[in-house]
Amino acid sequence: MVHLYSNLRTNYAQFGSKSTHNWGKIMKILGQAEISKILDIGFDFLFVDSFENLKSGESGGAKYLFDERHKFIKGHFISGVVIPGALILESMLQSMALTIYHAEFWTGRALITNIEIEFLAPLPLQSQVENYCRIIINRGASVVGEVTCSSNKKIVGSMKCTYYSSHFSEHLKKN
Repeated sequence: MVHLYSNLRTNYAQFGSKSTHNWGKIMKILGQAEISKILDIGFDFLFVDSFENLKSGESGGAKYLFDERHKFIKGHFISGVVIPGALILESMLQSMALTIYHAEFWTGRALITNIEIEFLAPLPLQSQVENYCRIIINRGASVVGEVTCSSNKKIVGSMKCTYYSSHFSEHLKKN
């Protein structure tokens, strides 16, 4: 997974700035209401506060603050609360799905088929994560992507994942 860090570190630095200008275009930053509608996920299970499509069909960036809105987090290692890896993973997956939905030729829901993930550091409560997503292979009905998760300008996790379109799945069922 070391190659993943070197590939994404430079690109992630561009997302870390608060500018909404990228590649000469003004990019729209999506809020939770729009994200919830796009992902078809209720606010109680939404782990993305904002999303910016950095380069349509190629890369995106998302932010999420892990705070007390999810009451159960305080029960994860009571003596020193850390964010469960499963929730960090979910934030990364939702961020990648938003990136995929902006990809050319994509139709249907993004269904996960494969995940390789590595966590590098624990996250305490009140940590804001920034997920930089990049599509590395787009076959139309399937996408391979990479996500780098950072907090306080340090990489805390990385993921390589494969998604396929629900329309492709329905096509297979018919044949």
